[in-house]
This record gives sequence, C-alpha cells and structure tokens, in this order.
Amino acid sequence: MAKNENYFYGCETVEECKARYKELAKKMHPDAGGNDEEFQELLNQFNDAVADIQTESPFVSDEFVALCKAGLACLRKAKPKVAENIERVTAFAPLLTGLMKDSPQKRNVEKFLGKINE
Repeated sequence: MAKNENYFYGCETVEECKARYKELAKKMHPDAGGNDEEFQELLNQFNDAVADIQTESPFVSDEFVALCKAGLACLRKAKPKVAENIERVTAFAPLLTGLMKDSPQKRNVEKFLGKINE
C-alpha cells in the first residue's frame, strides 16, 4: 500500500470500515509479512474513521434534512424574503466549510448543506 493512503476513503458506515479493515489487515499484519509502521497506520486510520462516523451530527439525518426542506418550502410561500435569505446562506456553503478547515464537524456541515441544496 502507498504511504499516506487513506484506507477508509468512501466508507460511510462502521460496518464498511470493519470489512475494509479485515481485508487489509490480512495483507498488512506483521505476522502476514506486512510492515509494522504501515499496519499501525492502518489501525490509526481505522480508529479515526470509526470515531468520525460515530460522532456524526444528528442534523445530517435524512429526517432532519427533509424537515428543513419542508420548512424552506413553506417559507417560500409565506415569507419569500426570509426564504431568499436562507438560500443565500446555503449558497455560501463552500466558503463556510473552507473556513472550518480541520474542524471535526466540517464533514457534517458539508453533508447537511449538500443535502439541503439537492
């Protein structure tokens, strides 16, 4: 495996992380001829990926996003100016997430704003 590779890129659930870990651990474990440093990196990335998934904000849930979209639809009818202001804020999503840099919640904000704008 390449150094600095993100082994868990694309994993959305803990189960996916576990499956990827088991697959890679069979190849990378020192007892299987792997390198100690690379295996430790795999283990660190696994723990980080699982922690990120488990700390995901409830504000990214499909139910919450649907509620926000419904609320925005109601606002468009009742208070068009308010809805317009909310849409302006969500248009700045790339700027907002860019300012968050390495914040642990950056991923949650990106997912939420992406779903709201779908």
